[in-house]
Amino acid sequence: MSQIEANSLSLGQVRDVINGRLVLGEQKEIQEVKNAYAAYESLSEINPYSIKDLKKFHGIMTKYLVEECGEFRHGEEGVFNGDEFDPNDITR
Repeated sequence: MSQIEANSLSLGQVRDVINGRLVLGEQKEIQEVKNAYAAYESLSEINPYSIKDLKKFHGIMTKYLVEECGEFRHGEEGVFNGDEFDPNDITR
């Protein structure tokens, strides 16, 4: 398994993706590997104290994966415990 959260590609498959070889797998997972590799390659160019660079890095990591690629989310988000959500509970 790769080290990308919830990605089932094997280490060999990840290597093949990075090396431009054809890999059978879910397109989303293959794109996650491509994005992560591109992000790691650009890490030295990112200023960790810059919002602009943070968005740029997010854009690299989420390219073709999310609508708001490289931007802050515009909708509401929440943390759930199963199906339970308590917007007043900030201790979880």
